[in-house]
Formats: sequence, structure tokens, C-alpha cells
Amino acid sequence: MIISVLNDNIPHEGYRNGWGLSLFIESGGLKILFDTGPDGEILKYNAEKMGIDIDSVDFIFISHNHWDHTGGLGAIKNRNVRVYVPQISEEMEKAGFRQIKLDTWHNITDDIISTGSIENPKIPEQALVIRESSRIFLFVGCSHPGIWKIVKNVYAKYGKLFFIMGGFHSPPLSDIRDLMEYTEYIGPCHCSGDETKVFFKNNYPERYIEIMTGKVLKF
Repeated sequence: MIISVLNDNIPHEGYRNGWGLSLFIESGGLKILFDTGPDGEILKYNAEKMGIDIDSVDFIFISHNHWDHTGGLGAIKNRNVRVYVPQISEEMEKAGFRQIKLDTWHNITDDIISTGSIENPKIPEQALVIRESSRIFLFVGCSHPGIWKIVKNVYAKYGKLFFIMGGFHSPPLSDIRDLMEYTEYIGPCHCSGDETKVFFKNNYPERYIEIMTGKVLKF
């Protein structure tokens, strides 16, 4: 698996960034765009700098319909690409995107799975699960339903995770204190908050992975 960070709140020299999240994930011969960040120009610039053709993706996975995760969609020229969403967006509809709404667990492929829309009073949100051999990767957008709730749901279905990455939405320490019992590695970013990052960095330095715009992870 290769994970290229097209946008995170944390900048990196030579790249553009804004408040938001976008990941380009390569797994099992497929290319996935996980969220699009806040701005199409940022997405396009960083993708080109990293040698990534964002129009080559097999599908787009939108965690939830907030501007800092969907704002970059305008940079996508291929409007026929599948866009998996937890709720239908009128803006995406008007722009001509082919949305596929997922309410419950759904196998996009045998090894790429959506949790479907996780119960949450704020906004429908889904998470992405990717299975490579015996390793389970979990990607979250903002974790509005609660990072602890999402992890427990995925753990109950697949067992111990290998890597959790994404926005944790500044959770209380009580919600993250035991997370490392459920995963081997962790990469909080975007809206996770400094307190969350410092907790994992100080307590699990060999299992914490720092995330920033322009970073490439290979597993």
C-alpha cells in the first residue's frame, strides 16, 4: 500500500495546504482518492508536484459532506468516476458527479470496504477499511461519530487493526487512551488536535506516525 498525503493541516515545504484532508491511496492495483481537501487548486497543485494524476483514480471516497473534505472536487475532470458518499449532495449532483450512497457496510471490492453511514446526530459519516493480507487499515475523515465508536465497530468485524489514519476530531483523552490496544500503528492528523498527537507521540513513539501534506507512506 502507498498513501500519499495530498492535503493535511500541517504544511510541508514546497507544498500548498489548507484546513482539510485528502489522501491518494494505492492498494490492490486500485487508486483511491479519499476526500479531496478544501480547495481544488491546492489538490491539483500538490498532486502534480507528487506526480499523481488525480483523474486516474478508480473511485473517490467521501467520508462526509463538509467543505474541508469535498472542496477539492472541482479539480476532478472525470465526472463519470464513482463517488461513494454517506449522503447525496446536491452540489455534487449539479456538478455531474456519479454518487453512490452507502448506508450500511458495503464491499466496494473484496478487500476495500465502507462502514456505511455510522450513526451520528451531527452529520452522516463513513470510514474506509482496506484489507491487505492479514493487515487491516482504517481511514477516517473527521470521526464525528467518535473515533472510539468507529474503531470498536471495525475491530468487532475484523479484529486488531494494523494502522488507523485520519481526523479524530480532538477527542477527550478518555476516548483515545486505550486505542493502541486495537491497532499496531496510528497516524492522527487534520482535526485530531495537538493534544491527541502529543499523547501518542510521547506514549507510543515507535508506533506513532506523523502526518503532513506531501508525505508518502509505504507499507
